[in-house]
Amino acid sequence: MKKISIIIPIHNNEKQLSRCLNSFLIQKYEKLELICVDDHSRDNSLKICQQYANQYENIILKRLPKHLSGVSNARNYGLEVATGDIIGFSDADDTSVMGALHCVNNDFEKNNNLKVVNYSFNVIDRKNNRKVRGKKEVIRSDNFINYLLYKENVQGFLWNKYFDKKIINNIRFRTCLSKAEDLNFIFRVLAASPDAVVIISNRFIYNYCYNDNSVSHTNTKNSDFDYLNSYLDLLNLKGISKRTHSILKYRIYKQARDIKRIYTLNSEERDLLDKLLKSCLIDYIGNYKLGWKDNTFSTFKHVLGHLFPQLKNIYRKLGESSNYEN
Repeated sequence: MKKISIIIPIHNNEKQLSRCLNSFLIQKYEKLELICVDDHSRDNSLKICQQYANQYENIILKRLPKHLSGVSNARNYGLEVATGDIIGFSDADDTSVMGALHCVNNDFEKNNNLKVVNYSFNVIDRKNNRKVRGKKEVIRSDNFINYLLYKENVQGFLWNKYFDKKIINNIRFRTCLSKAEDLNFIFRVLAASPDAVVIISNRFIYNYCYNDNSVSHTNTKNSDFDYLNSYLDLLNLKGISKRTHSILKYRIYKQARDIKRIYTLNSEERDLLDKLLKSCLIDYIGNYKLGWKDNTFSTFKHVLGHLFPQLKNIYRKLGESSNYEN
């Protein structure tokens, strides 16, 4: 049985925290390490964590130093103290599915060369629950990187992925990024080991609990530029293939296009986006089929938005409700 470390950043999660911790503890996995990293919570989150840490020896409570803050710093802090053979992540307002930890252990026990598993997950929404199921597949990490950029059942989520600790090595989250920092981290981990074995699993191990009030679901011009910057940060990454570089530019084109269509921009912002659109156009055309339905629908919305300007606000609200990336 392998030791599994789960890193949980915590920031004002007093209402959901016990539910999250209990969902792991009730699985009675013998070699479980829960690392709770408090990011200067102002509610009772720290007190709740302390109570659990006093009761359970496998819960490690850490608090970020005063000069550090943010989810990336919290995750990095957790990585420094994690002692597990396998590393996983959870958000404090989500839950683990019963039996998930034994499932993870079995997958890594049966596959000695396995480095990453991408699992299926449930989206728990008060309006419409749904399942995001992956098609079972065993692939190399350099191919899996491409999936991160366009497949819904993969994407850049941390919480549905488990890592062999060795593949993470000394790679850490980039604290200069405020959006898509998880995708950026996974991308760099896999790029450093292009021959690693990755499994896409159809087993459900995680409940993502959608929160309408979460800041991460609010799209603004600044946040959309932050997503764009996270993709741009990866362009100069060593070790990625020409194919991956092309798909990355395809994703950059889409993000730049959508920002230009939705928001009022100053001249500097407009010039930057025009430059990106020009430099990434060939890659967008070459990879159009990867998301042809979404690309065609976006163009259709853009035409309607010009005819009926009030629709742009509706599009922005629709974008918020469909975004469940952390």
